Amino acid sequence: MFSRRTLIASILVAVVMSLAAPAMSYAAWNGGHDVVGCNAAGKTWYFAEGTTRSGFNEWICLLNPNAGATSAHLTYMLADGKTIGKDYNLPARSRTTVDVDNDVEAGNDVSVKVESGAPVVAERPMYFRYNGTITGGHDVVGATAPRQTWFFAEGTCRPGFAPYICIQNPGGSDAAVRVTYMLGNGKTAVQNVNVAHNSRYTVVVKQALGKGDDAAHDFSAKVETTNGATVVAERPMYFNYKGNWTGGHDVVGAQAPATAFYFAEGTCRPGFDPYICIQNPGATTSHVKITYMLGNGAVKQQAQQRVPRRHAPSPRVSPLAQRPPAWRL
Repeated sequence: MFSRRTLIASILVAVVMSLAAPAMSYAAWNGGHDVVGCNAAGKTWYFAEGTTRSGFNEWICLLNPNAGATSAHLTYMLADGKTIGKDYNLPARSRTTVDVDNDVEAGNDVSVKVESGAPVVAERPMYFRYNGTITGGHDVVGATAPRQTWFFAEGTCRPGFAPYICIQNPGGSDAAVRVTYMLGNGKTAVQNVNVAHNSRYTVVVKQALGKGDDAAHDFSAKVETTNGATVVAERPMYFNYKGNWTGGHDVVGAQAPATAFYFAEGTCRPGFDPYICIQNPGATTSHVKITYMLGNGAVKQQAQQRVPRRHAPSPRVSPLAQRPPAWRL
């Protein structure tokens, strides 16, 4: 009788542990994200990045700031050219959250176009367990229109980093896209891809640049079409920084170079490593001055050395070498 009770108790313990395991696993899913607010609501928004692969949770958040209700039509564009349409009612002065997993079959990389009857604001937070070990989240406000050119100042193929460029082609014809990588050693590399109409394409940057722990594997990127088509581009990155600091971030590309950029967030408190990456895609050298506006009201300036054409290397603390994560999971 004693052995029978012991067996039953063991079975109950196993059941409890199996039920608790997912909760314990999700409890270890940590990270954060940050985004700049948009200047105005709009009737159309684009998101190049998105996925329903295992380990990712994607959401579309829709703000209707208007005094009256409106509607939104979401067009999901998959990597194989298939599209899926979904409609949502947006009550007045409300927030509507769309779980992309409910609209798109599991295992798909996806871009999204949001169209609404009245101006709204759209964001796309994503939470992830990349490669089963890297957890975190990233978030962007959508692009308001496709363009022929996008710029990304940050990027690296150093060990422990997995950078991608996601390209959405919402047009009715294929887009010939050229990616120009401006490397930290002053050299450039070019990659040409074709993005089918109404589809999403993913550039795995390490397939073009390889991996290395040196300035030659830090990069900025210019994404441009060569046949007049317009696209939307984002650059997600996942990382194991210093061998034990994991996470990821994502941005929609800058529309054009400018003479001034502003950053509201930043800290040098313990546990934070801030960097400013500067891309010079022009044909001449630029001189850059950085003004830091501190929390105590003081101001400090840093006069950067000349930034040559193409790309100036940003200072980095190299992470410990590790095998690069596979694409998604």
